[in-house]
Amino acid sequence: SPHGTAVVDLSAIAHNTDLIKSRVSGAQVMALVRADGYGHGIVQSARAAQAGGATWLATATMTEAIALREAGVPGPILCWLYSPHDPFMESISRDIDLGVSSIAAVEAISQAAYNVIRRARVHVKVDTGMGRNGIRLSDLPELVATLKQHAENIEVIGVMSHLASADDFSDPQTAQQIANFHKAIEIV
Repeated sequence: SPHGTAVVDLSAIAHNTDLIKSRVSGAQVMALVRADGYGHGIVQSARAAQAGGATWLATATMTEAIALREAGVPGPILCWLYSPHDPFMESISRDIDLGVSSIAAVEAISQAAYNVIRRARVHVKVDTGMGRNGIRLSDLPELVATLKQHAENIEVIGVMSHLASADDFSDPQTAQQIANFHKAIEIV
């Protein structure tokens, strides 16, 4: 074909996930399957990653996370990008963890959890220097205080960030982001 053909090898996804798992010294592995599994099929990619040992799945949007649940994909799923009009109640009802990076998000998630009579599970998303999607360190104490106010409806599961140059440990920005991440963990 003039446009080319992609051949997806699901066993390669499983193998690569297993390889990653073997190199992270017993840490859990979260497979990111956003954007239709990066064009490889979200459900197929998720199942292949789980077959390779991924204990978590992650999606960018609630629609993607819900699609996994509708297909019967088990296990923990994290979604970290959403708008105020997304289906928070359905996501919480389907055991989908949510990233949180603003007070407004905490309040929306808390209300949705209250409405479905279920505690939401959240992961605090911190901007450690990339400048994209996350709460700044200076605003983190206020977010933590808000999370405490909503503890009846929200359980904090973890803290996460996004490194701009994660593959380059010689980049001084990476070292600074890691230091900022450790500060964030202390604050939370």
